[in-house]
Amino acid sequence: MRKIDWALAAELRWAALFAGLAVAAMLGTELTLNDLLGSKAERSQQDALASMVSLAMLLGLVAAVSTALVLAPAQILMAALRRHGLIAAALTIPAGALLTWYAFDRILPLDVNLGFNGLPALSGPQSLTWPRYLSALGFQAGVGAFSLFSLHLHRHKHERARMLLILALAIAALVFGMVWGDAMAELHPPPISSTP
Repeated sequence: MRKIDWALAAELRWAALFAGLAVAAMLGTELTLNDLLGSKAERSQQDALASMVSLAMLLGLVAAVSTALVLAPAQILMAALRRHGLIAAALTIPAGALLTWYAFDRILPLDVNLGFNGLPALSGPQSLTWPRYLSALGFQAGVGAFSLFSLHLHRHKHERARMLLILALAIAALVFGMVWGDAMAELHPPPISSTP
């Protein structure tokens, strides 16, 4: 008998991909609106495009790795209890939210909020509060439900439905990233050029 359902743990790769897509789309949208469509004359379009592609790829990769680091402990807990059934796996979500919060607060190797988005940078470990727990619970519930459903579709040979689900969520991540990038562009408008 298997101890851990590694196929369920491997479903985390899709959440990491969606996070990377959202961050890359956010950065691409923000740089497009500020550098290519904005009135910033200090940078050429070629320089703006090069920085957009390289930064979007780099920060998308950082987001994907960070997502995997933060959600992996809870996902492995869910995979360990999957052998007892779907209900047992689903019941790990509240405890998994605690693991997700802990991993975000203590394991993540970088401060995700560096103060660039208008919010103050967080320094050091943060205490667990209800808003932080509920936020972690929301992320963990979404990733857990997706993982269980995607694996169910895969094991019951419904690959077409599974791929449609993954495609729909990838598109949703891109749209979310573009809306997020638009909000970031409004928060950080390009400086008005002093040249006429």
